[in-house]
Amino acid sequence: MKIAVPSTPPGGLKALVDPRVGRCQVFTIVEVENGKIKDVKVVQNTAAYAFGGAGIQAVQLLINHGVNVIIGGNIGPNAYMAMQQAGIQFIGGVMNITVEEAVKLYLEGKLRPTGMPPWGPGPGMGRGMGRGYGRWGRQF
Repeated sequence: MKIAVPSTPPGGLKALVDPRVGRCQVFTIVEVENGKIKDVKVVQNTAAYAFGGAGIQAVQLLINHGVNVIIGGNIGPNAYMAMQQAGIQFIGGVMNITVEEAVKLYLEGKLRPTGMPPWGPGPGMGRGMGRGYGRWGRQF
């Protein structure tokens, strides 16, 4: 089984879990066999600075690496759907601990799969279109 954990740089077992799955800098991919850590690999997240769709691109990167489980903080609904279609399990709400602690908690059965994220698309740039006019546009 391969477990991917979005990590703070430089990654690895001692790195902290990054709460942002799509925009993290690196993923630590932990290969587990018979309940024990067999191999650890750090992979650059090529989607970290994507203009849009970073979550979906990050999930595709992890699919290409044969990941079965993702342990992280938050994920958007589109990336979540991509994971579901690929058969990848998502364990959300995990933050402020090391990658090693997160993997151990998962292997001990103390972390459970997360359902569909309860939020819809974010507000984006709003009616001000990034020009600083606030949510409802410029008022004259």
